[in-house]
Amino acid sequence: MKGILRYLVAEENTNKLVVAGIVLGILFGWLLPEWALAQKALGKAFVSFLKMLVVPLVFASVYVAISGLG
Repeated sequence: MKGILRYLVAEENTNKLVVAGIVLGILFGWLLPEWALAQKALGKAFVSFLKMLVVPLVFASVYVAISGLG
């Protein structure tokens, strides 16, 4: 189990995992369109959560950068 986790979080594997995720998403959308449409709500929720995180992270980054100047 630890070996699998180390493999998944290794920096050199990140690109491979992203490409694998894209390929799997395309295959699921093409081969199982009904199942892919059923997952639409989950995808929308995920994107909404990401949007909620962007503004606080940008604000915190700007605040830390400005406070570090003085």
